[in-house]
Amino acid sequence: MSKRELLLEVGTEEIPANFIGPALDKMKDLAISLFKEERLEFGEVHCYGAPRRLVLHVTDLSERQAAFSREVVGPSKNVSFDPTTGQPTKAAIGFATGQGVDVSDLKIKKTQKGEYVSIIKMEEQKDTALFLTELLPRLISSTTFPKMMRWDGSGIPFVRPIRWIMALYDERLVEFEFAGLRSQERSYGHRFMSQNSFKVKDFKSYKRLLEKNFVIIDQEQRRGMIEDQLRIIAEKKKGKILKDEELIDQAVYMVEYPESILGSFDPRFLGLPKELPINAMKEHQGYFSLVDKEEGLLPYFISVCNIKSEDMELIRRGNERVLAARLSDAAFYFEKDKALKFEGLIEGLRGVIFQERLGSLYEKTERISGLSIYLVDIIGNVPIKKVKRAAQLCKVDLLTGVVREFPKLQGIMGREYALIHGEEADVARAIDEHYLPRFAGDSIPPSEIGAIVSVADKMDTLVGCFGVGLIPSGSEDPYALRRQGAGIVQILIEKLQLISLPELIDRSMTLLDGKIEREKEKVKAEVLQFLVQRMEHILSTKGIRYDLIDAVLSSRSDRPSDAYNRAQALSAASKEEGFDSLMTSFKRAINIIPKDFTYELNLEKLKAPSERQIYDAFKSIETKMGHLVSKGMYKELLKEISMLRGPIDNFFDKILVMDKDLSARYNRLALLSLIRGIFLQIADFSKIAQPGSSNAV
Repeated sequence: MSKRELLLEVGTEEIPANFIGPALDKMKDLAISLFKEERLEFGEVHCYGAPRRLVLHVTDLSERQAAFSREVVGPSKNVSFDPTTGQPTKAAIGFATGQGVDVSDLKIKKTQKGEYVSIIKMEEQKDTALFLTELLPRLISSTTFPKMMRWDGSGIPFVRPIRWIMALYDERLVEFEFAGLRSQERSYGHRFMSQNSFKVKDFKSYKRLLEKNFVIIDQEQRRGMIEDQLRIIAEKKKGKILKDEELIDQAVYMVEYPESILGSFDPRFLGLPKELPINAMKEHQGYFSLVDKEEGLLPYFISVCNIKSEDMELIRRGNERVLAARLSDAAFYFEKDKALKFEGLIEGLRGVIFQERLGSLYEKTERISGLSIYLVDIIGNVPIKKVKRAAQLCKVDLLTGVVREFPKLQGIMGREYALIHGEEADVARAIDEHYLPRFAGDSIPPSEIGAIVSVADKMDTLVGCFGVGLIPSGSEDPYALRRQGAGIVQILIEKLQLISLPELIDRSMTLLDGKIEREKEKVKAEVLQFLVQRMEHILSTKGIRYDLIDAVLSSRSDRPSDAYNRAQALSAASKEEGFDSLMTSFKRAINIIPKDFTYELNLEKLKAPSERQIYDAFKSIETKMGHLVSKGMYKELLKEISMLRGPIDNFFDKILVMDKDLSARYNRLALLSLIRGIFLQIADFSKIAQPGSSNAV
């Protein structure tokens, strides 16, 4: 047992599973922040959570606040002391009294503004045990959730009604009141398998007693139990669990004591598209699917229960009965949808509103088609008829019964219906792919047709929403524009590398003519900045320093693929020996150039050898630069640029740039401007931090 440990448990009604993980992260961060703010030293901080409780455990929490002193500066010396007698004035006496010290304790402090009186004050060191009575309620109330509720006269909001609070420090009760409840030393076991409450002494005994009362408090321990149970059950059926981390996370936070059971369903449902029963099991029931070695679906499922009953067979039969009903519904809708004709569904899109100010889904698919054709014209070598057909059909499955019942199957069912109705395979595949990436970390569309339609769809949504003022703010993003913007950038980096963002935005705005309600240039600038921000995030996830990202995007950010290549090359170069010296030379050259300086270089005035040397080095690079930039060969260009370091240093050693002769001065500044232009082909190097600077990483 760690001495002076803190243990806090907030017992509640069942919390939604998807709220618990983020809440635990927030609680941990808040606790650490509060401890630091209040000068409390601590060891390890852990948060644990289950459906009915959130737990904070801190080791080695100091008994008292750390000592801290601060300097308080008062009036000037001249005001505080009579210049003739040297006696303290009313100003000095008033200051000393206000600070609770004797006037003789005042010191004279020299500052840039002159001499002032000051006092060093030692802050009071509070005992932690007493201090926690105020800190823990702050911590609980500061732990917020996407949705909150009030349930009693206290009016305090929380995710679910709080039923008990257990708080111990150094094996003693921390007394406080919150939400109409008094803190206590007792905790409670599983709601159904244990009606016991028990007194808690420390974390070790708390964890042991919870397990005795059918609660596994450590979410990672529950995760391990669930994964082991799933694996063992699946192996008995010569299968494996279909990998789904989201479903594992859900199961972990839905149970306090996991018990997994196997169920089965009628093999006739294996005739449905595989994703349909998988989705029905996951989204509606939270069941895990089993697949064989070839990833073929098996007629079994596993459910993770929050109870271990003497009659688990009854639970199994109930699960099977509920799933059978869901699969029967799915099969009914699927058979009914297969009879629908695509041309009728396309017309049906006229009656479905995409967004009230942006028109119907039919209008949207028309714009997607137009933007897709524009992309094909730039990329080339892509079958335009297939692209147009995929764009035309990409939203029709939204009118089908299956997608209305199982919304997450949009695109997937569009693919299946397209194949059933004889559409070409790559058209059908693009209907599914155009929704990619569906979430952060998801893959982009593998095919070019899918990538083109995906970018067209997302850009139309993005420009359209910005055009009518539906701009994400804070956590509000009802049209998932951040995700769609990130998807556009990812696809343009990895797949459609010739596409320019400003030109793509312009084309999208043209297709939205008559729908844009705001000033077009402002909309374009906002959309471009929004996408650049998504680019910044993607580059940062690749481990690229923020100052290098800033430098690259400040140079130009119109083509995401080009910006990505430059950032990767610059990041690699920044780790090589000699990069810092090159930076020093570059900044030496650019810092001397006045803002907005323009002057045409006169070669005849380059008399000194060092002037000719730096110009010849520039010309040598310039002859290769066009080819290297057009091919995205920025690593090679950086190697060429590194050859400028010697000529730049020699130039400054031998030449006085700011010559009294204005003609000579301007010509030398024009020469340095040419050098700056070469660097700007890769990045604005002035924004790169150097070791020792306040911005260095």
